[in-house]
Amino acid sequence: MKQQNSHCKQQGVALITALLVVSIVAIVATSMLHRKNIEIRRHSNLMYWSQAYQYALGVEGWGMQILLRDLNSDGNKDVLNEDWATLLPPIIVKGGTVSGHIEDLQGRFNLNNLEWSDTAEKLEQDFKFQQFRRLIEEMGEDPDIAYAVVDWIDNDLSGAPQGSMGAEDDYYLGEDPPYRAANRRFTSPSELRLVRGVSSKLYEKLMPLITALPQTDTTLNVNTAKPELLTSLGRTFDKDKVKVIEKKQQVGFKSVGYFSGQEVPSENISIASDYFMIRSRVKVANVLLNLSSIVYRQGGEVLLLYRSLNSP
Repeated sequence: MKQQNSHCKQQGVALITALLVVSIVAIVATSMLHRKNIEIRRHSNLMYWSQAYQYALGVEGWGMQILLRDLNSDGNKDVLNEDWATLLPPIIVKGGTVSGHIEDLQGRFNLNNLEWSDTAEKLEQDFKFQQFRRLIEEMGEDPDIAYAVVDWIDNDLSGAPQGSMGAEDDYYLGEDPPYRAANRRFTSPSELRLVRGVSSKLYEKLMPLITALPQTDTTLNVNTAKPELLTSLGRTFDKDKVKVIEKKQQVGFKSVGYFSGQEVPSENISIASDYFMIRSRVKVANVLLNLSSIVYRQGGEVLLLYRSLNSP
């Protein structure tokens, strides 16, 4: 009887052991299968991303060819009714869709035009500085924020801040978290969010109106500039005058004479542009990719300056 009970106990232990082994094997197999599925998904996403990126580069190439063709056909002016300003509607490609468009960056205010190394007295007389002050004022904010932008990009590490809103390292090191002033040119307009007085609300309003180009003496293309930028050209540019300008923009100004006669220095405006942004939007499977390519058109060629992925 004891032997029979002992035998039953041994069978029970063996059965439990077998069940444990089967359970462990099942858990390991499930884990391996899960990891394998993740690897397959990761590989697929990488493959889709690479495919989307190549499509985006194709849109970039399309944009550069359009800009080059425009330069060869009519390089004296750039107008919003030209081919380069036409949207590339969504095109069905293998695995997804592709679309794109080109933006004139000289139809925006270049923040690096505010780089200043002269006296504070002369800054007050600078046209671009006063234009930016008027632009901020149009947004309903304190125009003295323009002083803080000048201080952000000047190379005066220990100098006194400009104006009532100027700020150097001593101000920014007191922020939470602390940081330093750039004391160099803007590399991206998003950097403006770090400048004293620039709220999220103000930045959102300025975002479609500003850019950060490598040059500090670029002109504003009056053929492509938005109404807010036209208004910022001077106190005499009221809503009625801007509406007249917008109508003329449809065919484009042939010279800057109309504006230079309105107390706008001709060296600050133009009817043609050198800097453009080619925006590509690609969707392949579950991968959405946005590529922004800034190009410089000059001397009979279009040069790529830099790219930015997934920018708005």
